[in-house]
Amino acid sequence: MSTSLNKTSIDWTNPREGWSLDYTWNPVYGCTRGCPYCYANRVHTKRQKAKAQGKKLPEQYNYPFSVLQFFPSRLTAFDKLMRMSTIFVGDMADIAFHTPENIRKVIAACARNPHHRFLFLTKSYTFYREYDFPTNCWFGITMVSGKNVLTRGYEDFVALDWPQKFISVEPLLGDFAGVDLTWAQWVIVGKRSGAGSFNELIPRRYITSIVHPNVYWKKSIQPYVDNNNHE
Repeated sequence: MSTSLNKTSIDWTNPREGWSLDYTWNPVYGCTRGCPYCYANRVHTKRQKAKAQGKKLPEQYNYPFSVLQFFPSRLTAFDKLMRMSTIFVGDMADIAFHTPENIRKVIAACARNPHHRFLFLTKSYTFYREYDFPTNCWFGITMVSGKNVLTRGYEDFVALDWPQKFISVEPLLGDFAGVDLTWAQWVIVGKRSGAGSFNELIPRRYITSIVHPNVYWKKSIQPYVDNNNHE
């Protein structure tokens, strides 16, 4: 329910290194970007309405998703978790929109737990240059098509001297023809979800344009990968 540290059903698996996602963690919550296909916004809005109707739900659902919230009590959520785990930081947020003070507190919590692997993900490609991260963090960026290479800060992120970088292509909304993705250690690809997306077709050229030695095709998009005849 996105409270503190939650076992996750997000099906991220790193084929090359053989590990998958264990938990999501939301010490920061919310985003002001307003992407029309945002899964987190859609889920949050549904739960916020349910809470307003009397359903017992966590405190973050008192406010709209566009309200940026910080929960300092969640910073110690995994301090007693001894088994090495992979933790997605902020599946219900884009952390780059939050205050520098709170971001540094989140990073400090990661540094206190060097035996865990922390995955960050943002659309703000300049974000990672602004903070000092411990080496147990992975830097992820969201791309939805090859046009994202024109985004401010993309080339700087590609050139960033950090060994653990990945790309989340979710949802896949365009092709990546001519785009070199090999600088990333891992590429995750998924389909748009939610109302109206079930019968949405994905052109075959979108699938074949993603060329990388370490791609994880999410379950949502796997039928399109398997269907070689789909145009």
